[in-house]
Amino acid sequence: MHSINHRIDAYCMERGIRKSIKRNQVATVLERIHESMDAEQVWLLLKKNHFQISIGAVYQALNWLVEHGFVEKQIQSDRKFIYQLSSSELNTSSVSGNEHSL
Repeated sequence: MHSINHRIDAYCMERGIRKSIKRNQVATVLERIHESMDAEQVWLLLKKNHFQISIGAVYQALNWLVEHGFVEKQIQSDRKFIYQLSSSELNTSSVSGNEHSL
């Protein structure tokens, strides 16, 4: 089994899509945490781990990941969107545990 970043890179290569380090950073957070998170939580965790990324770039990466089937987007009762790896990605994820350091 490969990490989500390996699967995203392969997907991009097959389709001639430009790779994105920031997109991969966002995907890594969702893969390692194994929880639904909103965009701000993802952004704060990345900043805590010294990744240089704007909140706008996090939203852009999350939207791309949703559009291409790597991440699922759900709305909470407070009208806030939360994100998690798609069911198919959870089944193929090679990382286990609830790790809050990247």
